Amino acid sequence: MRITILGGGRSGIAAALLAKKHQYQVWVSDAQTIPLQHKQLLQKHLIPYEEHQHSINKILKSDFVIKSPGIYPSSPIVQTLKKAGIPIYSEIEFASRFIPPKQIIAVTGTVGKTTVVTFLAQLYNHIGKTAVACGNIGYPLSQAVLENPNRLFIVEVSSFQLEDTQTFHPHTAIITNLSPHHLDYHGSLSDYLAAKWKITQRQTSEDWFIYNLDCALTVSLLEQWGTKAQCFGFSLHYHPKAHAWLDKEFNLHTAMDKKDKKMPEVKVTGPFKHHALIAGILSQRDEIRRKDIRETLTSFEEYPHRLEVVGVYDQITYVNDSKATTVAATYYALQQFPKPIVWIAGGQFKGQSSDLEKLIPLVKEKVSTLILIGEDNHLMKSTFRPYVSRVIEAKSMYDAVRKARQNAVKGSTVLLSPACASFDRFENYEDRGNRFKAAVEKLCKIV
Repeated sequence: MRITILGGGRSGIAAALLAKKHQYQVWVSDAQTIPLQHKQLLQKHLIPYEEHQHSINKILKSDFVIKSPGIYPSSPIVQTLKKAGIPIYSEIEFASRFIPPKQIIAVTGTVGKTTVVTFLAQLYNHIGKTAVACGNIGYPLSQAVLENPNRLFIVEVSSFQLEDTQTFHPHTAIITNLSPHHLDYHGSLSDYLAAKWKITQRQTSEDWFIYNLDCALTVSLLEQWGTKAQCFGFSLHYHPKAHAWLDKEFNLHTAMDKKDKKMPEVKVTGPFKHHALIAGILSQRDEIRRKDIRETLTSFEEYPHRLEVVGVYDQITYVNDSKATTVAATYYALQQFPKPIVWIAGGQFKGQSSDLEKLIPLVKEKVSTLILIGEDNHLMKSTFRPYVSRVIEAKSMYDAVRKARQNAVKGSTVLLSPACASFDRFENYEDRGNRFKAAVEKLCKIV
């Protein structure tokens, strides 16, 4: 069987190597330059390739094509393949065919995917399972399967990857939350949501679907499109349909088969509340003890620039969430911390003023001071000024942290969660986050 891999990036090369191992006739085609180390791998395994072009006639002889998620559905090569009736699959779809559904826990959502995946992998390894975090986190599922197919795969899956699936069937599917995103890629909100919903589309009554009851869009889709899987909802508050929730003291509860099971040993006051709730649901099936959840929460290694606790100084917690470049990501971050929050935000805003208005209820409830740094301060100032005690502008990240420290009281959280892109003042979100951390470390040593 002949396969073309479109794209010579990390996932494409991993898929090519997996295909070669299973005796497929495979080659790689990339319209751009293939990285040198990737070409060396292809040469080592005698896999032919081309770069700087797509040889259409050769590609059209393929039995199916594995497409890089970076290639838009509207691109000419994809349209040509669709017109010719050649199946197009994602790398996730291809790799999943070599492992049984029981070994797959798949996680998707608009925000929060990566930390949930890494947390669950750490949790399952903690209880003695052999688990690996993989997928859309920089470690392709194909590579993980190639290296060791006999383990539990905690897979982050994006809408780009899910769109090109046909048989992808995780035993456990998790949606953290949903909001409009990547509409330039998918073409419409309905197409984006349809791609996300593919995570549960091929599940059966033996499978589990875990979802966020606090996300109205997810709940609406479940009512509209449904799933054959057993459904388990979680909430940050008590909810009559919840199978896991937190009480006012942040204790974790689970309710399976109508039995309320309080987990008083698991108090979740940090930024990983959704992670604990999902673990609480999975504990009813996978012999995860309260002690395991608590210990994993305590030892969890945070993902840089995503709800990263920089430190606690003078009873004030400093959190770097520089990766939050959208309203949805910042909404998620504000949900995770108790009031009062000193919120550092701003930059190049990518949405409409109506998008910012979605944050108003959380800002009104939790934010005491808003510190703005960036190009679009005026828009954020006009939106949130009526709902916070203080709105302050800062000239630099150092100035923002200094002013945050001055306005924070004991028990506060200073949260950098910009809801904006970083390119007006910083190289990227990593640069912005690193400057925040450097400012915190410098200022908080001055007593």
